Amino acid sequence: MAGQARASHYAASKAGIIAFTKSLAVELAPYDITVNAICPGATDTPMSRAGSTAEEFKKREEIPPLLDGLTRKEEIVGLTRYLLSDATKYVTGQTFFLRTPK
Repeated sequence: MAGQARASHYAASKAGIIAFTKSLAVELAPYDITVNAICPGATDTPMSRAGSTAEEFKKREEIPPLLDGLTRKEEIVGLTRYLLSDATKYVTGQTFFLRTPK
């Protein structure tokens, strides 16, 4: 995770989600409820398109997510299904990045 000029409020909210996830995981563990966070990185939203031309955005779509490209919704859905499965019955308080954090 890296900071960005004029985005301290955004960075603080993301860090808050991670801390909130860890706290909820501890609070809800006695009830066998798991809590995890998925951090998909840039996805195709109006916010990620802001300030880019259609051509610039198209180029970014071609970059793999691990190299700072866009995460596809299918990748988020796949991880969500995995976390809902019995395979992760005891996984809690974790943050899953779908890209290499900066």
